[in-house]
Amino acid sequence: MREFQKKQNIKRALYSKPVLVLMGIVFLFLVYVTWNMYTKAMVPQANRISAEEELAELQAREVELMARIEMLGTEEGIELEVRDKFGLVRDGEEVVVIVEDTSSGGSSDRNANNISLWQKILRVFGM
Repeated sequence: MREFQKKQNIKRALYSKPVLVLMGIVFLFLVYVTWNMYTKAMVPQANRISAEEELAELQAREVELMARIEMLGTEEGIELEVRDKFGLVRDGEEVVVIVEDTSSGGSSDRNANNISLWQKILRVFGM
């Protein structure tokens, strides 16, 4: 009988309000610590993903640069680069400069300003 009473006393002590509150606080603390560890573990993973993306971009850039270096190793590549950067021409060739017509662009702006408010509203709705 004494053993039964001891078990009852232990059970009563474990299920008392102060012990339950203490266990709740310990549980919340463990959840907090676990969450912090999880968030800290996610930072390196995000950094790894961004580093892999940057590596892919750099590898693509390396391929482009290697192709450009290979092109500049030929006479035609050097000639194209010099023509492009310095605007040089061969004997008998002429340089043609194409300029956009700015007067037509200004008149369309003026026509847009002459449109009434209702026409602008209808144009927004596609009518």
